[in-house]
Amino acid sequence: MGNRADGIAITGLDEVVDMLKNMEIDDYTETMLLNECKPFTEEIKANQTVLTGSQFEGWRGSVRKMDGEKYFVISNDDFSWIFENYGTSISKHNVGYVDRAIDSKIDEVKKSMIKVIETELK
Repeated sequence: MGNRADGIAITGLDEVVDMLKNMEIDDYTETMLLNECKPFTEEIKANQTVLTGSQFEGWRGSVRKMDGEKYFVISNDDFSWIFENYGTSISKHNVGYVDRAIDSKIDEVKKSMIKVIETELK
């Protein structure tokens, strides 16, 4: 898992990516697969310490096209989530809440993506 300026990069979906390497899928199916990542955004909101304000309301996940590739990007308009997730020199009690939220949902997302692959590509 790594963070980028334009969102959170999620690793751990290698099993699904390997299934798709030799398959031809259309844009609609690709978008459907990426939309299966929405539980990540919901779980991040649920694990967040501050449940009000712009930090809570700013979380969104969407399918975006960058450099000719489609991605599911999780982002927040309020930059203070970075300090919550990584800690500061004074406060480190919430370190890793985004990583924990994504790790807790990775298996659910894999299963739902595999289900979409099986139903759409039959």
